[in-house]
Amino acid sequence: MKRILFAALLFTSSFLAPAQAARIDFDALEQAGTDFQTFAVYEEDGYRLTATTLFASAQQNLAGWYAGSAGLFNNFSNETTTLARMDGTVFSLLAIDLARVSTFYSDGAQVSFTGHVHGGGTVMQSFNVGEPLAFQHFVLSGFDNLDSVTWVQQSPFHQFDNIDLRGNDVPEPASLALLALGLAGLASARRRAR
Repeated sequence: MKRILFAALLFTSSFLAPAQAARIDFDALEQAGTDFQTFAVYEEDGYRLTATTLFASAQQNLAGWYAGSAGLFNNFSNETTTLARMDGTVFSLLAIDLARVSTFYSDGAQVSFTGHVHGGGTVMQSFNVGEPLAFQHFVLSGFDNLDSVTWVQQSPFHQFDNIDLRGNDVPEPASLALLALGLAGLASARRRAR
């Protein structure tokens, strides 16, 4: 009986996958040049970023705009950026790097993130972006079990990079309970057959 229960436990635990960590780093956008790349959707590591209108990314030699690594910014004032998993499952937003959008705009942008919690409700957190044209790392708290995250591009504007995420690829407890109950039933039936 102990062997059967051990096998059932081992089998059940094989379905428990660790949460998948990801970092959206926009490295695919790195290129020399003195222009911008623009697009409405960016996808990386199973996540999708959408802009109400267009995103822009400064090329490496674009003085006053390139913040040391490829990043994105929403190209229009008061437009919304949305982050979600491409497969629609929930995720956690752990951290993000932010920089002022350009030396041609004043520093001190405030960026407010709104996490849309699965099943209802929201969580919010704001950060102030400093003066240098360089990315600063900001850690978010309580941004777990999310369907999506949104934030708005407001004057004096910001750009973002290195979005740290964790996918919550954990099986539903009810499914595991049913599986365990079925395995226990099989073990019991086998024991009675002896």
